[in-house]
Amino acid sequence: MKKIFISHHHNDYELAKIVRDFIVDCGVSNNDIFCSSVPGNDVEVNLKKEVRLAISQSIVDIVIITNNYYSSPFCFNEAGVCWFKDLDNNHKTIVFAPNNINPNDMEGFLDNGNILRRFNNTNDWNTVANIISQSLSLTLNHVVVSNAVENAIKSSKSVSNNANKEIKHLIGSNSSGISKLTLNEKAVILYCLIKETTETNGRAIDEWLIGEEIEGISPNKGISLLVKSGYGTKAADFSFSDLFSLDINLFREWVNDSNLKINLAKEVYSKQDLSSVRLEHLINNNPPDILFLFLAYIVDTKTYYFGDRTRIKASEDHFDNWKKEETFIAEELTYSNLLSFLLENSFVYPIDYTSAGNPREYKLHKSLIEYVSRINDEQIISAKKKYSLF
Repeated sequence: MKKIFISHHHNDYELAKIVRDFIVDCGVSNNDIFCSSVPGNDVEVNLKKEVRLAISQSIVDIVIITNNYYSSPFCFNEAGVCWFKDLDNNHKTIVFAPNNINPNDMEGFLDNGNILRRFNNTNDWNTVANIISQSLSLTLNHVVVSNAVENAIKSSKSVSNNANKEIKHLIGSNSSGISKLTLNEKAVILYCLIKETTETNGRAIDEWLIGEEIEGISPNKGISLLVKSGYGTKAADFSFSDLFSLDINLFREWVNDSNLKINLAKEVYSKQDLSSVRLEHLINNNPPDILFLFLAYIVDTKTYYFGDRTRIKASEDHFDNWKKEETFIAEELTYSNLLSFLLENSFVYPIDYTSAGNPREYKLHKSLIEYVSRINDEQIISAKKKYSLF
């Protein structure tokens, strides 16, 4: 019968071995432990059957939460079983995690309601020894446990140093490793370097991308991949948005690397789709007169903000007053048609929302504001004359 079950991802073999070695060093029999990745405690014939038997028998389950763990359906299943077994007061679940896992990162049944034990924390290891001692009705020698704690922390530091070396190898001293990242990840890094900050969230990066008219990039996907690769951590801030923290050492290495920023910018801005270019294309392909009347309103009144829903009335009144002053007779010249034209062509982006999350105000893209300020007046004047009463 296996009394202790160590739930982990096979890529986290070294962490699992630290836990197994600690338990054995404390005086627990090696035969009482099941750990599928560690020789001597692993699977003999059939993985699924032996895991099911071991986890059904165990009194103490030790779960090692990592980004690898969350990538595995099998690990999620094991976590659910451990959580369910906690209904039995005689069963104990212990949750370990490296420092890059924040309680707010925890997913599934074993969420932040569970205490996270750290591999580099003496008190946590002593607590684990006490839980095992009580659950298995064992008397553990204090000196032996102290030595086991010392060895576990020493081993965890070694694993942590090896992980840091792997990250540095991936990144490379000249940042060449960044070329292997996805465009989503590169956009997140570029934002941090441009804004000179180590902390941001998906919404802030999204707003920046929209303002720069860069399309096809998902900041949240980028953040998720960067966290899983060890480039930073993720927590929850008070606005309920995921807060990403770029590793401070990487930030210091990259922030003054002008070549890196230029290369990142070239890739990210290759997805830029300027509304000014699209408007110029429309103008050069025999557009209807109504287009120039819409532009006339924007140029004449210097209106760059457009209300919708709860704010549409003020915008409609402003447009109608301009139309009346200009004595235009075109029936299709309405604020509703103007807003539809701007939205259909993605010439504006939302800047404010209702409580239900629907846009109630839009702003003209920056490139379009610059473009209309130097637009050809002759085409606008011609259209205005055509539709004016006088």
